[in-house]
Amino acid sequence: LRASMPPGATAVALNLTTDGSAQDGWVRAFPCASPEPPTSNVNPVAGHVVTNAAIVPVGDGRICFTSLGATDLVVDLNGWLVPSATAGLVSVNRRLVDTRSGQGGVTRLAAGQTVQVPVTAAGSTTTAVALGITAVDPTQNGYVTAWPCGTDRPTVSNLNPEAGVTRPNLVNVRVGVGGAVCLFSLQATDLVVDLLGEFRTGSGAKYAAVGPQRLLDTRETGHPYHHGVLADVLPLGQLTAAQVNLTATGTVGAGYLTAWSCLTQPWPGTSNVNYATGDTSAGAALLSSSRGYGCVQSSARSDLVVDLFGVWL
Repeated sequence: LRASMPPGATAVALNLTTDGSAQDGWVRAFPCASPEPPTSNVNPVAGHVVTNAAIVPVGDGRICFTSLGATDLVVDLNGWLVPSATAGLVSVNRRLVDTRSGQGGVTRLAAGQTVQVPVTAAGSTTTAVALGITAVDPTQNGYVTAWPCGTDRPTVSNLNPEAGVTRPNLVNVRVGVGGAVCLFSLQATDLVVDLLGEFRTGSGAKYAAVGPQRLLDTRETGHPYHHGVLADVLPLGQLTAAQVNLTATGTVGAGYLTAWSCLTQPWPGTSNVNYATGDTSAGAALLSSSRGYGCVQSSARSDLVVDLFGVWL
């Protein structure tokens, strides 16, 4: 990556896709100049295509990948994080589109269809957004691409839906013409789009990469529940948000994970990870901090693993 790194870049935003995996497992992404961490960025499932976003410190410009089992790996570059950038992160958490109900004025996408999703209002200083995009009940295997409207669709994928499987992904994308982001789906599917953050010029938090580390594994520690909302509560300190990877495993039913500030806000009606019964499913997330804590709630009983990759200060 060194040849294309902008000056001062500390981390890189990637989209990772595993395909043809020989077994269930994990893939780690980490700077080659650092020791291999005990974390994971994507969890391959044998016979399936699995996608997840990752923000990885660049170190000396080389990114290393380790896989528990044999798998094909596709790595798409989505952007760089530079502390001197003029735009900073402002945490937001609300649903923009749900084609199942027509929310946002968008209905189920047909195969090969592109839709425009307004993400900012006129006069906004937001230059890019963090979106949670979920494909619900796709009819066939395919892919979903997000890009700024008014530009050519890139040859990358942000989400790789499989027939009948509901899966989300975190997508960082620039805002295009008319304050909109365009979404293309190769196959027919419902889409849910959650706005999770805005990158605003002249304000907001800046990203600081940290060595990947495991914050929580309830298989070993049990659940640090906030009993008022039955969410796991993690100490984060005085941050705007933590850049994390959430993994639900040992699930007893189909459901979802939501990351949000439960000490000061009601449940926002969004989701970061979707899983089936007996599933292991992971997703990148922005975990907002309020009063020094962030919360992750599971709609069905499951174990939770939280890995930290950076902080927004």
